[in-house]
Amino acid sequence: MVDKTNPATIDERTTLQKIDFVVTRAAPAAIAILFIFYFLNFYDGVKDQSSFGAFGDYFGGILNPILSFLTIIILVYATRLQAKELELTRGELRETKSIHRDNLKLQKEVLQEQSNQHALKVLSEKLEVHASKFMEIVNQPLLLPPEPVHAKRGKHLVNLLSISKKSGRYIELLDDADLNEYIRSVSLFTEMASLTMSNAARDLRQVSKLNIPATHIPDQLLMRPLSMMHVVENGLRLLDERSNQRPGLNSTTYGEFTGVLHELGKAKQLLTYEYNDVRHRQLAIYQENDRG
Repeated sequence: MVDKTNPATIDERTTLQKIDFVVTRAAPAAIAILFIFYFLNFYDGVKDQSSFGAFGDYFGGILNPILSFLTIIILVYATRLQAKELELTRGELRETKSIHRDNLKLQKEVLQEQSNQHALKVLSEKLEVHASKFMEIVNQPLLLPPEPVHAKRGKHLVNLLSISKKSGRYIELLDDADLNEYIRSVSLFTEMASLTMSNAARDLRQVSKLNIPATHIPDQLLMRPLSMMHVVENGLRLLDERSNQRPGLNSTTYGEFTGVLHELGKAKQLLTYEYNDVRHRQLAIYQENDRG
């Protein structure tokens, strides 16, 4: 540990040690000299009490002022030294407190970063589940009339709703009862797909709130569902165009269908917005880190 003692305090401590040396070493010598000087010049034997009184007055009159002066000097220096050492101690305590506060702040930031990374990992896993579920929904077999099926690519939602003459031809060949059944089936699966993507958009919003690089979320994770939503949405609009003029179409069924179409558009728009927002935030964070 580096010694941070104040140089001025060291100097005063040295001075105090010198004064202490004078008092404890030189003072006894001075007393001895005064004692010898007295006996060589003034001592005339002990005749009465006045001789002892004169001897006491001699030593007291000379030594008391000297010792008092030295005592005052020692007291002053000791007080100053103590005050400066106390100030130095307070400064060290302030510095220690500041270091402790910085350490606590750093620990808090580390814990927050770990918490954010864990939350990001959890959200990424949830987004993977949403994307997989969406792809599963659009590839599930629809509840279709048994005959006729003219869509050669299969009975799945994404296939039957692809923009093609064959899918449109299939719709035209259905009678009113089968068309109503077909639209109800399409609405059911599309509603589930919209709900799944709305949940994905909600989780993406939580990713944005973390305000950290979304390293756990690959670009391709949601690109395919977004592209597939565009295909499904176009297919639904084609279905709307082919069926809304059919006089035998149930109004309730058609109303539910148009509502599903609207919700799908909202879900796609919201998911696209949240996805772009996450990417823009990530780019901004990277740029800020580069500047730092």
